[in-house]
Amino acid sequence: MRETLLNALAILNEESGAHVDLYYAGDAGDVPFIPNALTVRFQDIRECCPTQPCPDGVVNNNPLGQASSWNCGSEGSGVAIFLKNCDGTVRDWRTSFSPGLGIMFEGVLVHEIVHAVWGILHTDAGGSSVMIPAYVQDTHNAFRHLFTIDANTIELRSGLSSRVASYTTSTTGVSWSAPQLVTSHYPERFTTVGPAIARRATLPGQSSGEVLVAWPNMDVRAWRARFGVPGSGGAFTPPASYPSNAAGRRLPVAVSYSAYGEVAVAAVGPCGAGSVHCPIHTAWSSNLGGSWVQSSIEAGFGTITRPVLEYDGYRDRFVLFFIRASDGYLYSTWRAAAPGGWWQSPVLASSHRRYRFLGGAVFHPSGAPNLLTAAQDDPDIATMHRMVQLAVNVTGGGSTYTLGSPGNLGSAFQNYRTRRPFGMAYDAGTDRTRIVWRGNNASRALFSTDRVGTGTGFFGSPVELMPNAVNSVDLTRTSSSWVATLSAL
Repeated sequence: MRETLLNALAILNEESGAHVDLYYAGDAGDVPFIPNALTVRFQDIRECCPTQPCPDGVVNNNPLGQASSWNCGSEGSGVAIFLKNCDGTVRDWRTSFSPGLGIMFEGVLVHEIVHAVWGILHTDAGGSSVMIPAYVQDTHNAFRHLFTIDANTIELRSGLSSRVASYTTSTTGVSWSAPQLVTSHYPERFTTVGPAIARRATLPGQSSGEVLVAWPNMDVRAWRARFGVPGSGGAFTPPASYPSNAAGRRLPVAVSYSAYGEVAVAAVGPCGAGSVHCPIHTAWSSNLGGSWVQSSIEAGFGTITRPVLEYDGYRDRFVLFFIRASDGYLYSTWRAAAPGGWWQSPVLASSHRRYRFLGGAVFHPSGAPNLLTAAQDDPDIATMHRMVQLAVNVTGGGSTYTLGSPGNLGSAFQNYRTRRPFGMAYDAGTDRTRIVWRGNNASRALFSTDRVGTGTGFFGSPVELMPNAVNSVDLTRTSSSWVATLSAL
């Protein structure tokens, strides 16, 4: 129950810009509401008929959950989740990413917390909102995530997030700079999720310190993009640019930057209009964002979390990996980085496990080995959201990107996991692959570690970079330094 509550809070915090955190988990007894706090209780039933089934004309008053009408300020607020049916049997709860009938436990928690913290009422059936009280009909996974209208309403109730698109740099990966703003220009900085970053890829004998950073912007309800070289002052030039029809795309974005100057962006959302998935919209530019060629991944292949978009320099392609919302499996697609390319039909890349978040992908300059990292979301895994690595295989005569079996990152990772998308990048100069991630709610620090090569193998012991990282992070490697992006307060 504690883990499921932490998952629900992670969803709310990342997707709405809120900051609702867990400070105590245990048996508190029948305590009253606590001022300036949200109390979440789990109990068997609320109220049932004296005999089962109920006599004619009598209705059970035993909902899935209930939220108080109090506030989280001076009075405090509360949520109660009722775990059993009136006949004493446990309800058909499900917490995994797998599709099928059942009551999405996290979705109920997200729904009731939105009631309790922001006072938002139910949405009529047929709409696109987590506030539809019809969890049992959830045959997909969108109901445990906020739709665009939910996040927009929370923003109107509580104001803009104070989080800003930021980055930190390190030459060796041992010591890191204090976070700096990607841009100090007010209309471009507020973000709910961590920015995505990609360096300009290089050809043999070349070097480049230029990067592309993109993030969903709360002010203009679109994603912004900036090109530049990380350094003192935190200002990237030229000014931010984005496709004209990007409005409403407030969920995560992924970026990639080819060796010849083409750039690609994959933006998730908006989630609405009855969609069971959040669509993936793509944009491609060959003039640093001066103009964009836009398209969408085929219907039915949407996602919720940030995808991975990486440049395969050996084949001059942009490769996209994503978690399909309807089944939790990993899918892939690609397009030629050069002008005239198009996204191929998505293919199932891995169905060994179901996944919750993605890390990153690295492609070796010689064409192989290649690697993808992700966080699992299977109920039979002892450590939920454990980070794993999967070999990337190029099959079908080079036409398909599939994945090998998931493997542990190393013996030191038994106690490390994440509830956010994370980052991975490769330094061809030293032949080292590095990952960065935001710890779970017991340890919210920003961590990093690395190892030799781009194949599957154990990473070293994690090192804490800063004590409190907010939401998702990403990573790239320029010719001179590692650059990690995050949303900072």
